[in-house]
Amino acid sequence: MKHAIIYTLSIIITLPFILTYLLYYLHLMIYKQSLRSLHFAINWTTMLYILSVVTIVHLLFQQTIVSYILLFMLITLSIIIYYQWKENTEVSIALAIKLLWRFCFLLFFSSYSLLVIVGIFMHIV
Repeated sequence: MKHAIIYTLSIIITLPFILTYLLYYLHLMIYKQSLRSLHFAINWTTMLYILSVVTIVHLLFQQTIVSYILLFMLITLSIIIYYQWKENTEVSIALAIKLLWRFCFLLFFSSYSLLVIVGIFMHIV
C-alpha cells in the first residue's frame, strides 16, 4: 500500500499535464462550461507544475531552485501590486495573487515542457 501511494504521487508530480486534463474533463462534464473548467484545472495543478520543475531541475542539474522560485514569486507579486497601485490607486491583493498564480502556471508549464525536451535530449546524447 505504501508503494502504491508513493508511485501515484511520483506519477502525479512527474506528469502533471495528465492530472490537468483529467481535472478539466471532469469539471467540464459536471458544469458544462469550458472556460470555468480550464480555470479550475489550472488553479489546482499549478503547484504540481512548480514541484515538477523543481524535481526535474534537481534530477538534471543537481540544483535546488526552491528559494529562487519563492524569490521570483515575491518579486512578481510586488510588481503586480505596484502596477495595480499606479493604474487604479486601489490594490486588490486577491486579484494580485490570482494574476500571479495564473502567470506561474504559464511560466512553469512552459518550463516543464522545455525541461522535458532538454531531459530527453540529454539522455539520448
